[in-house]
Order: sequence, then C-alpha cells, then structure tokens
Amino acid sequence: MKLAISILLLTMALGLHSQASFRGGYKSPQDLLLSLKEKFNGISGSSCDSLSDNDRAAMGDQNMQTGEPFADEPGAAFVTVWSTCLNNYSYNLFYSTDTSPELLAKRTQIVREIMAPLLAGVVDEQVLKAMTTVMVPASEAEREAYIAHLMRWVLGTDEEIQAYGRMTDPKQYRQDLMRHVFPPGVSAYAMEGTRQALLILLKRDEFLMYQ
Repeated sequence: MKLAISILLLTMALGLHSQASFRGGYKSPQDLLLSLKEKFNGISGSSCDSLSDNDRAAMGDQNMQTGEPFADEPGAAFVTVWSTCLNNYSYNLFYSTDTSPELLAKRTQIVREIMAPLLAGVVDEQVLKAMTTVMVPASEAEREAYIAHLMRWVLGTDEEIQAYGRMTDPKQYRQDLMRHVFPPGVSAYAMEGTRQALLILLKRDEFLMYQ
C-alpha cells in the first residue's frame, strides 16, 4: 500500500511539473519543448529533447514546496537554457554531418520550408547544398520580403503577431531585424543570416506564449 501511494504521489508530481509555467500566459516547460520539436519537425534538439532536472526551474517549472513558479517570467536563467536549445536545433538543422537518408530527408523538407523564397526551382536532392551557397537578395525590398517570410514561419501573420500585444509595428521590426542579420550594402550568404534571424525570433514572446 505504501509503495502504491508513493507511486501515485510521484505521478501527480510529474503531472504538475508538465503543467507548471511562468505567470502571464507563457507556455509550460513541456509545451515549450513541444513547440520546438514541432517547429523543427524530426530534427533532434540533442540535450533539449526532454527537460533535465537542472533546467526545470529555469524553464518555468514550479517550486514543489509552494506550488508556485520559481519565477514570474522568463529571466536570465531561461535565456541561457533556451538559447542552448535553439542553438542545438538550428545547428543540427543547418550543419549536421549525419548522412542517414532519414535525417537528410527531414532536413531537406524543413530547410525548403524556411528558405522557400530563395530555393524556388531547386530540386530536393540539391536543397542542402544550395542553402550553403545561395545569396540573400541585394535589394532591400527583397530582403525585407524574405524576413517577412521567416517571421510568418516562426510567429505567424502580422495580425497574429500584433494580437499578443508585444509588437506594435511588425514592418519596423522586420526592417530592424533585416539590417541586423543582413547589413545593408553587404553581400552575404543567406544560411547564417537566416539562422541568426530564427534564433532571435524564437526568443520572442509571440513564440513563447499561449494564444
């Protein structure tokens, strides 16, 4: 009987962990990881495929003594853990040396999704090679259109983004982000700038919150 009660209490505790979160509408730790898994469909996040005990508090888990979140909102500890996860996923997507057919197919699919405007007409067998050589468009209008595509892929449409109440002017944000990852007047390969843009966008509240 004591063993059964202990197992029940442990199960309840684990259930609470999976539902706990920062206050203010942020996703639970488990849902944050699920959001990344869904976005990087089939790509491994290495150590971020599941939560470690050391990362639970940083990711918004609750204090089991009080039942309250360790912190009201994401802070420095969260940024450290989340940035590691984003780096893991984006590195495994863009830079993996694993040549297994299954992983190559998954990478091809998601890279084509992310970089679609720059890979039109590229056959699947050449997508991963093309992503390392394609240049970002020279014109500011084309660059901004590409950033708009990345924002839709991560955060949604301008209307959906504004519904969160965090970003009042998506167009200005696009221009600022574009100039940060693709400085004006500088010829650049698209892949690393794309990766940097994704790392920034995936830290936005619009991705981290429920809606």
